[in-house]
Amino acid sequence: MSKRIQVLIHITFWIVVLIIPVILQFTSTPDLTKPWRIHTLYTTGFTLVAFYFSFWLISPYVLLNKVFIKNFLVFLFGASLIMVMKISGYHILNPLLENIYEQHQLLSVAFLIADSTNTSLIMAIAILIRISMNYYMEKQLKADLVLQQHSTELALLKAQINPHFFFNTLNNIYSLVYKKSDDAPEALLKLSEIMRYMLYETKTDLVPLEKELVHLENYLELEKLRVKDPSFISYKTKGDIKGIFVPPLLLLSFVENAFKHGKRKVDNPGIIIRLRVGIDELDFTVINYTLDNLPAKKQKEGIGLQNVSRRLELLYPDSHDLEITNIKNQYKVSLTLKKTFNAIIK
Repeated sequence: MSKRIQVLIHITFWIVVLIIPVILQFTSTPDLTKPWRIHTLYTTGFTLVAFYFSFWLISPYVLLNKVFIKNFLVFLFGASLIMVMKISGYHILNPLLENIYEQHQLLSVAFLIADSTNTSLIMAIAILIRISMNYYMEKQLKADLVLQQHSTELALLKAQINPHFFFNTLNNIYSLVYKKSDDAPEALLKLSEIMRYMLYETKTDLVPLEKELVHLENYLELEKLRVKDPSFISYKTKGDIKGIFVPPLLLLSFVENAFKHGKRKVDNPGIIIRLRVGIDELDFTVINYTLDNLPAKKQKEGIGLQNVSRRLELLYPDSHDLEITNIKNQYKVSLTLKKTFNAIIK
């Protein structure tokens, strides 16, 4: 909360609580004598003095010190000091106000006890308000720090994706160049399109699913040049993808992992990719055959899947399901994004 807003809240509060009642009292009782008007303004002003004396001077000590007895003694000293100042003001003003304090027993013991109680109550309220504000500000600060840490971590994770992806892709193109394949120029063209997407389209937290799938399809075309068998890859989508937004490069990580760890000499299709967009969720599945029957936990040790798992935890803490299984050398990744998948943190 900015200081300007805090000042406006204070001004509005006192206008409603003190200023308006005083104005209404003066207008509703036109026969109110001048001494009583001055008395009303004086007590109203001292209410503000007592409040802010406690708010600015006593409250900081109470917030720093956790010992109740010390806090109580400091509060008692502050309240006594305020009452001494207030009573001294009564005695100074009394001759100027036609001795109304003596005439109406406003300086009697009963009156002073009631006045001291009211003043102490105002000061106690000031401390409670300051403690509540401090608690709210600390809570907000912690939330901002967590959000900042998440944003920083997401930026680092996203930065790690590109080098990891390019490392694998350049290896693929190198193999084509080494074999003097005629597909090498086309592979470089696809890579340039992928690089353009990564440089200019992935700077935001969300990208249209349509663009993400175009990028994914470019990657698949690049892989098809390497595997030499188009039927090795089975890729299908279902549902309306318009108006859907996803984190950039999220889906690619699973596909890339399938090509990196997948077994080549298997019955087609060796890699199966399915995307389904429903009314309130998105399902994405990637299946490939592994070189051996390693447990799923072992398969997740790559940088790509570690990153995407962490990104899902940060962006979809309670609205995603990620299931990874490895049964009979068939490695399967199933991701479900719940109905919030098009409205995550921006």
